[in-house]
Amino acid sequence: MRILVVDDDLESEDLRQMFKARLTVFRSGGKLDDKILGDILDARIKENGFELDFAFDGDKALTQYRQYGPYDLVLTDLYHPGIDGLDLARAILQENPEQAIAMFTACITPGPSLEAMWKLRISVADKLDSWEALSLLVEDAVARHRKSRPVVH
Repeated sequence: MRILVVDDDLESEDLRQMFKARLTVFRSGGKLDDKILGDILDARIKENGFELDFAFDGDKALTQYRQYGPYDLVLTDLYHPGIDGLDLARAILQENPEQAIAMFTACITPGPSLEAMWKLRISVADKLDSWEALSLLVEDAVARHRKSRPVVH
């Protein structure tokens, strides 16, 4: 599964490794050297069938999407440099209405943003939620997307 991940918080390699660990619901049982942990997580990502591309800015993410998309899923934060996650989702969906999109953010509050996500049929999860929230969000977004697509005979 190819996923474009858009989040300025993931510019750090350490945070990308934490993201990979959450995505695969992997917990390190002891103290591991960073290189070994990185190798384990990269292997775990491949075992789980994920291929991840990262972007840290909405404008660059849209350019990357146009160049390398479509993806099985676009996973974006709500707020990051460049266009925000909602505008990124709107731009992508305007070009490709079939694209599955999900939002993993720490900024879930009632209001226009949440309503817009609902109208755009974007699955949403809170970054500050349980360890498993990320992997559940990915499963939910892909399942919802598959359900909403018309069956072609």
